[in-house]
Amino acid sequence: MISICVPVYNGSLYLEECINSILHQSFKNFELIVCDDCSSDNSLEILYKYNDDRIVIYSNKINIGWVKNCNFLISKTNYQYFCIIPCDDYIPSNYLEKLYLTMIKDESMVNCYPHIISFGKKNYRIHQKSLNQESTIERVIDFIMHHFKGVSFRGLIKKSKNMDLLFLNIYLQDDKFADTFQIFQHAIEGKLIEVDVPYYKRYHDNNTHSKWNDDVIDLYLSIYMFAKNFFNDTDLKLCHDTIYQKCQNTSFLIKNSFDIIVMGGGIQGSCVSLFLKKLGYNVCIIEKNNSLMKGASENNEGKIHLGFVYSNDKTLDTAKKMLVDALHFSNIIEFLLDEKIDWDAIKSKKFLYLVPKTSLMKENELDEYFPKIQNLYDEMIQKNYKLNYLGKRPPKLYEKIKTVDCMNPEYFQCCYETEEFSINQFYLNEKIIHTIKKKGIPVFLENHIKNMKIHLGYYEIITDKGYYYSNRVVNCLWENKTKIDNCFNEKKNYTTNFRYKFGILSKPIMDLQNERSITFVNGPFGDFVNFPDYMYFSWYPYSMKGFSVSDKPPDDWKFETLIENKQEFIQLHKNIFNDIFKREFDFIDPKIIGSIIVAKGDKDIDNVDSELHKRCEKRIDYKKNYFSISTGKYTSGPYNSFLLAEIIGKCL
Repeated sequence: MISICVPVYNGSLYLEECINSILHQSFKNFELIVCDDCSSDNSLEILYKYNDDRIVIYSNKINIGWVKNCNFLISKTNYQYFCIIPCDDYIPSNYLEKLYLTMIKDESMVNCYPHIISFGKKNYRIHQKSLNQESTIERVIDFIMHHFKGVSFRGLIKKSKNMDLLFLNIYLQDDKFADTFQIFQHAIEGKLIEVDVPYYKRYHDNNTHSKWNDDVIDLYLSIYMFAKNFFNDTDLKLCHDTIYQKCQNTSFLIKNSFDIIVMGGGIQGSCVSLFLKKLGYNVCIIEKNNSLMKGASENNEGKIHLGFVYSNDKTLDTAKKMLVDALHFSNIIEFLLDEKIDWDAIKSKKFLYLVPKTSLMKENELDEYFPKIQNLYDEMIQKNYKLNYLGKRPPKLYEKIKTVDCMNPEYFQCCYETEEFSINQFYLNEKIIHTIKKKGIPVFLENHIKNMKIHLGYYEIITDKGYYYSNRVVNCLWENKTKIDNCFNEKKNYTTNFRYKFGILSKPIMDLQNERSITFVNGPFGDFVNFPDYMYFSWYPYSMKGFSVSDKPPDDWKFETLIENKQEFIQLHKNIFNDIFKREFDFIDPKIIGSIIVAKGDKDIDNVDSELHKRCEKRIDYKKNYFSISTGKYTSGPYNSFLLAEIIGKCL
């Protein structure tokens, strides 16, 4: 049995001639599946006039295009062999018989095809040589040299066991190249044999593929990128050289194409690239800044969260996520860097959690929440002896204490001493950058990603500096993540907010050197982080200089315009922290740092319903070979990279 697929769109002028030529075949054992793609003429009326049990008619309520309509028809086929005959062409009466009898002679055949006799606006005859080599690479090279006219697409096709090779590729411009690209897929699967039988192709003004060769470079690039999934470096080089013979404008293929492109070079993108490099992928990073590990990966407090700050998430989902990420952080970082880290040397002082009297959370609520963190932690470390928090496995994560002598009692209702730390981001970032360079991972700096396009089996990343190509893309962007996601996926059903958060770095202040680090919870407060080499100060009402809900931050958000008066900014922070610590001190060589913070929702942190009090969104979205990671916090970067590596492995 054979399945014959006829895609129809406004085909009333030629449809009867096409259908009649099929029904009068000498080979009778077939089904005829027809799908009208929301025609505006009387194509459906013509189809319904036929009274033949072999005919099955479908009708699309909306126009889905030629490629998707063909794929729909293929999905409805019931037999091992099928062919696609557009509604404006016709075939001789011995067409199916000739193709079928040739096909069954050799199990390695996947396509038996005719020669083309064109008529109408173009008149010529096309013969294309058989691809009957046993070697896959030899068939593909012959395809590149001789089969760009798409003749064998009209042949009898054996269904592929590989579903990715069975259907036409939908990621193309105006459905161009679909027929030629599927022939390439057939050449990968098996032999293609020309049979001495004609196929009559009509050329007219409305042919979908009448101008397919206008953008042939795109087709060459598609073939090369798809071939990377099947061939070793030697054979891939042969593909490239053959393509270059045909089109010398393709010299960029090897230079700017990669197995995987990682967009964004912060903590998330850098960890992902190192993980994928360890797995043997040719990976690169595209980053907008003049160095890796900038923005939020450098200009914040560097806390490795245990979940304490997310007490407003009653589900404990955020707490669980932060604990998992924190307990994997040091192990994964050391694995990626191929060295042990002296974590004690780069830790801050332990964190106190001070609860202001104006906190969004009451003391009794925190007294209920903190033990739950402890219980979750106990369960995790008992199940896995390898888990640790920055090289340690402390038995107790917190202790409630009555008062803190150095703090102003007018402001605070209670206090918790924790085992939570920040780490010196500057030190760790340099280690990561050095390892990326040592591993030879290409990094394209100062490349602002403008757009992403999907082609025949590959992605094109467009930046202000050039074009980059890959079969797989990992979106690790920070503030532009949603914008680029929307180039590929349907619009997200959530809102994204952006805040520009600033802080102050000071050289160590003598009067504060013995103080523990402090986080003020929950609400619009801030942090003090005490490192041996520097101190970090941030107070929310002064440090937050913008709040925007969109798919990207405002274009006019610049450091210089948001902090117009640096001295005033520093003085405001000095006043509030002098008041908190109940003593006078000055910052030493203060430096203002800042970065954009991204989160879900449309409410700021002073609102109890704000999504900023949660970080439990889905970690990784993926479709086809596009992966988008929701980093959330610095803490999550390493573990997310591990999960992504698992997903990519399963996808392959």
